[in-house]
Amino acid sequence: MSVISYQTTHLQTASPLSLEIMAFQKVTNALEHSHAEAQEDLSAAPVEATQRQVRLCDAVYQNTRLWLTLLEDLNNPANRLAPDLKGRLAGLAATSVRHGRNVVTGKATLALLVDINRAIMAGLTQARNLAAQSLAAPSVPVEREVRYAGGKA
Repeated sequence: MSVISYQTTHLQTASPLSLEIMAFQKVTNALEHSHAEAQEDLSAAPVEATQRQVRLCDAVYQNTRLWLTLLEDLNNPANRLAPDLKGRLAGLAATSVRHGRNVVTGKATLALLVDINRAIMAGLTQARNLAAQSLAAPSVPVEREVRYAGGKA
């Protein structure tokens, strides 16, 4: 099986939470790569500095697209998240977009964007793991649970 076939099959069978985690991982990896590049001194290499700025702008653009897509989903009436969680995520979306503009103009670093995305990935991973545990847990009748809880066989 080719890599592309595998990736296509993986995307078709992945859960929505897994897809969201993968999207955040891809964008966050690009941001982290740009952050690492920003530590290098390229004052003597203007072409490389320009290429680095292009990669930084692309990483921030991809992050902005991800957050705007998430914001669009949050505003969809079919979204069943709790209203307070929707509000907090919308606030993070606004912060990410605003901070991204500041990064591109040189007024801020990528650290906040990476931190926000890492926190979201941790939450999504925890939610995915909890969902997997609840699916894997054997269904035990309530009366049987009570009997065992009382120490009777």
